[in-house]
Order: sequence, then structure tokens, then C-alpha cells
Amino acid sequence: MRNASPDESTTRSDRGSCAQAASVRITSVEAPQSLGDAAFLRWMKTTIEAARRVARSMLLYRVGSHRHAALAAQLGVTHASLRE
Repeated sequence: MRNASPDESTTRSDRGSCAQAASVRITSVEAPQSLGDAAFLRWMKTTIEAARRVARSMLLYRVGSHRHAALAAQLGVTHASLRE
């Protein structure tokens, strides 16, 4: 019997574990347009929760207002850019 190569001996569940263990330094997300504060906060909380699973930092780009950028910063967004 021949020895299995590392690729052959790695199962799908092992690969999934490795992917979850790997850490991305930053993820970027485009901010939705035309949301009020409440809807923006709901979207932002959900987005940050998902991003934190894989990245340490989060860039939110094309934010609609300074207010939304400040709200995002309070929730944990580390970098933001404003819409033109």
C-alpha cells in the first residue's frame, strides 16, 4: 500500500477546520445606500458579526454619511471611506 499524499489524506472536515483557523487581517464591505439609522445599525451589526469570524479588521467603504461612519466605528469597524 502506498502512502497517501497530504492532499489525499486530508478530509473535507479537516479542510474546513483549517479554513476557519486561518485568519484574514482585514475584510472590506461596501455600505448599503439609502438606509436610515435603524436599518443601517441592524445591517452593520449583522455584517460585523459575520466579518469578525474571519477577519481582525473591517473596512467599510462608500459610507453614505459621517454619522453612519461614526455609528459603524462604535460597533467595531476599524476603517471607513465616505461616498463621493
